[in-house]
Amino acid sequence: MFKKTSNVSKGMIEITQKDKTLAAGINVAAIFFPYMGPIVGTIIGSKSPYAKFHAYRNLIQQIVSTIIIGILMACSLAYSIYSLYNNQKDGFDLSKIEWLPILLKAAITWALLALWGVINAILSIRDALQALRGQLPTKPKWTERKAMKLSGLPSTISSNQSLQTPPKTLS
Repeated sequence: MFKKTSNVSKGMIEITQKDKTLAAGINVAAIFFPYMGPIVGTIIGSKSPYAKFHAYRNLIQQIVSTIIIGILMACSLAYSIYSLYNNQKDGFDLSKIEWLPILLKAAITWALLALWGVINAILSIRDALQALRGQLPTKPKWTERKAMKLSGLPSTISSNQSLQTPPKTLS
């Protein structure tokens, strides 16, 4: 899924250790600050297409995640209101409400949201480690292709167009 950097001389994009560290930091910041981390990373890493790619990818994935969660929460709320309405045809009486299904649905919803957060944190850590290695996806998903386009990186990485880490110099 991810390709390590290679030493091909033509068509390379240079990635410094600073770029890799900044990209990894953006991925970690996205765990704690889902919108502000990538936005600040885009501003700070404006000169590095590699760092901008990671910032844009995190921002796009967070927007998609928020839309999906919003739709699911709206469906859940609509179902709860519909259930309450059907149970209260004779008039609103709190003693007639079946609380167990409502509370169970709420508990399951919050448990799934917590699981979603844990998975998101794990994937962000994985992305941070890949950023430190200077890796990009060879078969990017549509969110990654959009982030590559916005950041100025090529949308596909082939053997003759790769990323290059400059050689370390002794100081």
